[in-house]
Amino acid sequence: MALDTNKMLAAIGGGSIIPINKGSITTQAAGYITSLWRATGTPLWRQGAIPAGAAVCDDNLAGGIILPSFNTNTARIYRFAPLMATIGTAMLYDRLAHMGGLSGVTTGNQTVNVTVATPVTNGRTTYDEVEWYAEMYTAIGTTAQTCTVTYTDKNDTGSKTLTFSLGGASPLNQPGRCIQLVPTDGINIKSIQTVSIGTSTGTAGSWGITARKRLTSVGCMLANIMPPTVDAISIGLPMIKDTTCLEMLVQCSTTSTGIIQGELVYGQVAE
Repeated sequence: MALDTNKMLAAIGGGSIIPINKGSITTQAAGYITSLWRATGTPLWRQGAIPAGAAVCDDNLAGGIILPSFNTNTARIYRFAPLMATIGTAMLYDRLAHMGGLSGVTTGNQTVNVTVATPVTNGRTTYDEVEWYAEMYTAIGTTAQTCTVTYTDKNDTGSKTLTFSLGGASPLNQPGRCIQLVPTDGINIKSIQTVSIGTSTGTAGSWGITARKRLTSVGCMLANIMPPTVDAISIGLPMIKDTTCLEMLVQCSTTSTGIIQGELVYGQVAE
């Protein structure tokens, strides 16, 4: 059933306000996508840990926001209002699954085994809505290498591959850097089994694979001025679950994300 105006107003009025206060991720570049998972933050939205083995993400992870049980209600984001110290685009995501600890010097196959089968089964997304990224946690080497990803697509066709460039001169190798992984045939990924580089990037560092669903985004066209398009209608009323692991990414316009403040409002109602 569609959400009517009175119910939406009730959900907004009784909603929860989460302050946004994220520290800057530096050594980035204009046009690059940067994860704020490792950015310092408030107790409600604190710094995320570097993941170890493959895991499904939920709201209990450090780096997410602890959400209450929504029971049979429908929960939505009603306001996403980032206030950025630099011009850029702030993106709100559901972090579905991740792993870390991959090396920039190990050649041959490194095990990933990240799957979004469980999040999809739990009704949080569909395979076509999932975005896959290589994510840097600590700096790897400055020698760019071709990385081969072996994956299974949404139709359960396995042993498929795609490639991307891993490492390279700073800021390509820096913490926070996210590289989207896009299948060349347009059939989206269900799980990633391994990654492999033929030659070392020069520094091991730590990087990993992350699967996400984008909820909404807001363009901040003036530094330190909150954009007007932060209301429920403008951001598209994205639905969330009580297990959703909320996180932010930024598409930079300069050499850092800058400090990000503001607020996020979510509410729940029987629709």
